[in-house]
Amino acid sequence: MISLSKYKTRFTRSFLYPLTRKKCKFYIIDGVYFEFLRNTRTFDEYKQLKQFADRYSKIYSNEEDIENAIRLSILYLNKNPSCKSQVSYIDLLLAAQLIRRENKNKVILATCNLNDFPVCIFDRIKLQVVDLEDKVLTIAYIAFNEAKYKKCRDDFLKTAKN
Repeated sequence: MISLSKYKTRFTRSFLYPLTRKKCKFYIIDGVYFEFLRNTRTFDEYKQLKQFADRYSKIYSNEEDIENAIRLSILYLNKNPSCKSQVSYIDLLLAAQLIRRENKNKVILATCNLNDFPVCIFDRIKLQVVDLEDKVLTIAYIAFNEAKYKKCRDDFLKTAKN
């Protein structure tokens, strides 16, 4: 979201336009909205970023999302116990949104943060490289995979019984 707002022209051409042509809809969850706006230093910067973020429909987290985020956190740590740094709460909520919306329609997350959406639970549909003025970003298109999730959960339950 931050890169998207900073490099609008490049992202529009290489990222947004192709997705818009495929009739993709764009959303922002409440936690990402907060993270996006919380570090603004001036009122003008806040207004500009808020106007940018408000172009996207908001999805609000609920109790089910929080429960799914907790479950995911436990599964992530169980799958990779050497990983002491926890996935951020916001990324867990994003993952929980993918779970909640999976059965209603195909929901894909576009993220530059590949590590917080492990392939033991999620599918990487596509990787896209975006060449910006001062850096190159890799965007991953992530989808929830229920079969992988159930296997991860079952593996955890087996270890919990031992």
